Amino acid sequence: MSSIKAMEPFADECTEIFIRSMIEMQGEAIDLGMWLQWYAFDVISAITFRRRLGFMEQKRDIENMIHDIAEGFEFTAIVGQIPQTLLSDLLRARTWLAHYIPFLEPRNPLRSVVDFTEHCISEYDRNPPSHESPDLLGWLRESNAKGEAIPQRDLVNQLSNNFLAGSDTTAISLRAVFYYLTRHPKFYRKAQAEVDEADRDGKLSEYITYAESLQLPFL
Repeated sequence: MSSIKAMEPFADECTEIFIRSMIEMQGEAIDLGMWLQWYAFDVISAITFRRRLGFMEQKRDIENMIHDIAEGFEFTAIVGQIPQTLLSDLLRARTWLAHYIPFLEPRNPLRSVVDFTEHCISEYDRNPPSHESPDLLGWLRESNAKGEAIPQRDLVNQLSNNFLAGSDTTAISLRAVFYYLTRHPKFYRKAQAEVDEADRDGKLSEYITYAESLQLPFL
């Protein structure tokens, strides 16, 4: 729990950008679902590497990562239904064919996420934070320094999984919350009233912390 609290400022910075962008675009038609995914990606990158990737500021899919992750999940959703024995035969056949006919080797869409993670790790190590960092990579580097060695492959795997799994699930949850609140005004008003009351009582920060949210049972 202390780890979550330490990372909250990174999420707050992203929340500020998101709210400011929503205010600036008042009256415009936007894809809120996409904005929530940009927000989720920027939060995940901030808590992982202590830097935002700039999805919200640039209003685009940086390095096509969202597209590549979606494409990768489409592939795994199908492959995951194939019996293991048949899958093994198919993979061996694909490897054999690709060896002799290179253009048959399919593009691995998730490779771009792994490559980008490796690039971020290199940038982080070349320009480390000037003080103790609560971001995930900082903690893992600290563990290495204390003798709890983490193989580079495991490090890349752990951090890239943040992008592959963390951003999508966060965005899905946010989209569901916004969707159901707008579809059911009664519950939207109830949530708003609870927040307004707590704010009037001085129980909330500018950006509600995790600890404060626990005092808002409906929310």
